[in-house]
Amino acid sequence: MSALRWLEAGATGSYGTVVEPCNLPQKFPNPAVLALRYLKGDTLIEAYWKSVAMPGQGLFIGEPWPPRSEPENWIDYCANWS
Repeated sequence: MSALRWLEAGATGSYGTVVEPCNLPQKFPNPAVLALRYLKGDTLIEAYWKSVAMPGQGLFIGEPWPPRSEPENWIDYCANWS
């Protein structure tokens, strides 16, 4: 599925490799780092950048600075959500 289809469906952004053949995990976002950095206040592109160990062969698409409309303290919000 094309990443553009994800954006058309409402995703804010995505990141993927642009060069193969090496399918190394370091080329892809670490979900734990990505979520933590984003929830701590980094913009989406900052969180993606910090979560990829080898970003040289990747491409971010989408809105790098989407408006934040979440609760002020996301970590407390997520910890208490059930």
